[in-house]
Amino acid sequence: MTEKTDSARKVRPSFLSPSMLSLSLCLLLILGVFLFIALFGANTPDHLILVMLAVIPPIAYIWAYSYQTERRRAAEQNRIETELKRHRDRLKEEVRERTGELLRINSRLEGEIQERERAYKALWEQEARYRGLFENMTEGIAVFRAAKGGEDFVFVEFNRAAETISAISRTEVVGKSVLQLFPGVKEMGLFDALHRVWRTGRPEHLPVSHYSDGRITRWLENAVYKLPSGEIVVVYRDESERKQAEAQLLLSDGIFNHTIEGIAITDADGTIERVNPAFTQITGYAAEEAIGKNPRILKSDRHDADFYRKMWQTLKDTGQWQGEIWNRRKSGEAYPEWLAVTAVADSRGETEKYVSVFHDISEIKRNRKMLRFQTYHDALTGLPNRHLFNDRLERAIAYAKRKNGRIAVLLVDLDNFKHINDSLGHSAGDEFLKKTAERLKRHCREEDTVARLGGDEFIILNSDLSSDRDAVEVANRIQRAFDEPIIIDHYELYTTTSIGITLFPEDGKDAPTLVKNADMAMYRAKSQGKNAHALFTPALHSAAARRMELENSLRKAIRLEEFTLFYQPKVNLATDRIVGVEALVRWFRPDGGMAPPDEFIPLAEETGMIHPLGEWVLKTACRQARIWNDRIRADLTVAVNLSARQFQDRDLIPLVRSILEETALDPSRLDLEITENMVMNHLDAAVEAMERLKAMGIHLSIDDFGTGYSSLSYLKRFPITLLKIDKSFVRDLPSNAGDAAIVRAILSLAHNLGLRVVAEGVETVEQLDFMRRHGCDEIQGYLFSKPLPAREMTRLLAAKGETAGLM
Repeated sequence: MTEKTDSARKVRPSFLSPSMLSLSLCLLLILGVFLFIALFGANTPDHLILVMLAVIPPIAYIWAYSYQTERRRAAEQNRIETELKRHRDRLKEEVRERTGELLRINSRLEGEIQERERAYKALWEQEARYRGLFENMTEGIAVFRAAKGGEDFVFVEFNRAAETISAISRTEVVGKSVLQLFPGVKEMGLFDALHRVWRTGRPEHLPVSHYSDGRITRWLENAVYKLPSGEIVVVYRDESERKQAEAQLLLSDGIFNHTIEGIAITDADGTIERVNPAFTQITGYAAEEAIGKNPRILKSDRHDADFYRKMWQTLKDTGQWQGEIWNRRKSGEAYPEWLAVTAVADSRGETEKYVSVFHDISEIKRNRKMLRFQTYHDALTGLPNRHLFNDRLERAIAYAKRKNGRIAVLLVDLDNFKHINDSLGHSAGDEFLKKTAERLKRHCREEDTVARLGGDEFIILNSDLSSDRDAVEVANRIQRAFDEPIIIDHYELYTTTSIGITLFPEDGKDAPTLVKNADMAMYRAKSQGKNAHALFTPALHSAAARRMELENSLRKAIRLEEFTLFYQPKVNLATDRIVGVEALVRWFRPDGGMAPPDEFIPLAEETGMIHPLGEWVLKTACRQARIWNDRIRADLTVAVNLSARQFQDRDLIPLVRSILEETALDPSRLDLEITENMVMNHLDAAVEAMERLKAMGIHLSIDDFGTGYSSLSYLKRFPITLLKIDKSFVRDLPSNAGDAAIVRAILSLAHNLGLRVVAEGVETVEQLDFMRRHGCDEIQGYLFSKPLPAREMTRLLAAKGETAGLM
């Protein structure tokens, strides 16, 4: 249909073509002429004809020309359209060819894409496979890249095994320096191997070596490789367990050969295959004599056939047997041993071997009686100890209850035994205790029990008493027994005894109560001046209860700091000025009452609570003295009493130094007061401690001078600056001639030694005048002031100013 339309256009010009337009124009022109003539008229038809003749040729020409032009144009258009059709056909052909080519290219690309997808999938699977292999290998793998030109190496990869071996996570490792995280690699040589492999590319193997960096410690075997990318791979295996196993194997072999237990290994039939050296030592059979034999060579005649039948039946049923058995040595001697036999099964569960481990218990059996003796007897004296005594006492009580009998318990304590130990040494003290035990046994009945509780305390059980006098008579007999000296290393040593007595059933219904009450009675005897005996009374129990209540309250008071310091001034008699104060501790109990110092201070000394209490007193006194020296008087000295336990404490010097530093008190403003007895008990150590305190700038005073040893030969050794005359010598001055002579002697002695003297307890004008006349340096007492709390003492110091106002 398209080709027919094109042919029609070739023979029929279009109505709007140029020729048709020219013809239409001519016709319009003719029409116009006729309209003109019709409108304006014409003289003759000739005119019209002339006009038409004049118009028609041009019109015809124009039309002919236009027609020819139109034909040429149509022909040209036909030619062009033919050419265009040819071009369209060619383009269609080219499109078909290009489309086919594109289809072929597309098909090829789709094939390549599919191939690449398969390759990528294979690569991903391979990557996943190698990643899984990398992550799940039992060996640790670390990948490094060189940094700083090979001076360091940085982690790139780190697998799970490496995390486990190195005890560190991958996130903590990647990107970090190996030297930063594992400094031990240098010592074990791994870092040098990393550098060599990185430089040369040749792989290296490092044998098992020990790695440690303070965080982990391992035995590691390392292999180092270089990848084509230049990265370094280290594959390392943790050989710690193998090394431990090797060490355990060596240890086991060493134990087998060196253990003191005999070991014999037999096959399933009981033939000996191997024995250790201890087997030979115990049985007397050499290895070559025992191997190949049956253990029956060791059989003794101490057990019957039923014993062995039960033993092997137990071994068969349970796979093991252990117990005490008698065997016979090669020499024929029977001996007891502790034997353990174990069956060793193979992979099928069948018994393959028997392992026998045994120990010669001959010595144990010999020592068993001795051990039992030592368990219930005192190792030093051989007397029954507390356990055996309590057992016998309970038996005696049970018997007395059935028979309505009476029992006495006597607790004996040696007076002043400590001086024997301190003067002659502990070996002499031990010998003294042994002879004391012998003397006690000689003066007691055979049926009585004499036991040692410990230290210098002994206890005696008297049974079947007819009256209380029997117990008292035993006590008197014991005390008379020590009238004679005990000879130790040519020394005649004397001691006395303090004895507490309790009676059953009056003083207790059971053993612990009787012993406890005897202890109370013994302390009462000591308080009566020693070398005495005392019967228990209910009053003693009340006193012990009060003491227990006081001790508990004292512990609480120390914890809650319920104490207060009072201060009593010291006055210089030459200037009438207050030159110092003595710190005195007071305990105001929560109920409002004040506990007497002579009651709670000895208790604190006895229980050891004097240490925290003394530290509080010293610190509080030094802090208050610093305040007074800063605000009122720059030369005021504070005196603090030291107890015996404080003075013997090795931490005393550091404690005093620490408190002085904490309170910032000048050491010359502190005066430590000690007694003669404290110094004399441990003379050399005491003098050394005093020298160290004096070197710190602290003043030292002897308190209560004249009431202790008063050893003038030792007094010159003490690095002291002051003596305090005890108030017992001042109380009756000046009327008591004896006290006056003692005070004058003390003043003369002290001044000749270059020491100052303080008189305590000055309460009257007469006592003051006596002290002035005889050159006493300072006084302290109620005549001037009673002990005052810190606030009142501050007001007193501020009010007195330069003079104390003494008459």
